[in-house]
Amino acid sequence: MATKYGKVIAANRKRLGWTQAELGTKLNVTAQAVSKWENGNAEPDFATLQRLTELFGISADEFFGGDPQKHEAHAESTEEVAAAAAAAVAASVAAAVGTPTIIIGYCDACKKPIEQSGDYHVYPATRGRAQRIVCKECFDKEETERRQTAYKKEQKQFRLSMVVATLVAVLIAVPGILTAIVAKDPVCLVSIGIAAAMFMFVSQCFWTSYALDLLLFFCRSFRLPGVIFTLDLGGIIFLLTVKLALCILSALLSLFLFFVGLFVSMVVGVVTFPFCLPAEIGRLKEMKKSISQI
Repeated sequence: MATKYGKVIAANRKRLGWTQAELGTKLNVTAQAVSKWENGNAEPDFATLQRLTELFGISADEFFGGDPQKHEAHAESTEEVAAAAAAAVAASVAAAVGTPTIIIGYCDACKKPIEQSGDYHVYPATRGRAQRIVCKECFDKEETERRQTAYKKEQKQFRLSMVVATLVAVLIAVPGILTAIVAKDPVCLVSIGIAAAMFMFVSQCFWTSYALDLLLFFCRSFRLPGVIFTLDLGGIIFLLTVKLALCILSALLSLFLFFVGLFVSMVVGVVTFPFCLPAEIGRLKEMKKSISQI
């Protein structure tokens, strides 16, 4: 029986132009197993025989070739064939169902279940807000909204800086120009230069912190020193007199340092403006570009 099967296997394999290794790959067996079948040293089980008829494209009668012993063998193996068929069906169902999914939670935004193997984002817990988990679609939506909000805020602040700086420059330049026209004194035109410097300084106060910090460095108020006095009428009058004098002195020194700091800040602002303005515009462009990249 084995010899008859071996000839049929060899003939159909050669008809299809397959090697023993190629046929073994299709049957999930080794080339040595196929060689044993064809040489009559072994025979395949009936599940494999059924697979062979499918691969060769022939019927069971053509494969068995009218061998009288095949009926007895086929009858004896009815249960084996049924078991093999059931196993094949079970394998097909398992392949269709696939690996069971593991749900790790639900999206806090859309309440859609999130699989362990899926794409999601976890927001870590912060002070005043618990940990959040969102799906990829909701994360992209939230990230887009966050970047759009940040871009609009930055754009609004940039426009506000231009408006405020322009108003300050106009308030400084207009009186000087009017004075120069009325008094015919060209020295008053210096206010135009001061106005331009103030425009550069004030606008940078909205973009960076160092411009304003430099001015505040000079504007730190003085701490009044302690005064020793006696607890009588003369001592109280002395205290009030000294405290009043110190307050006036402190105010004058603060005002003086304010103008010194303003002058220094304006000079620094003129130097840094050509660098800060392109940097601010470039930052706005990058923020706008990042919105479209999500």
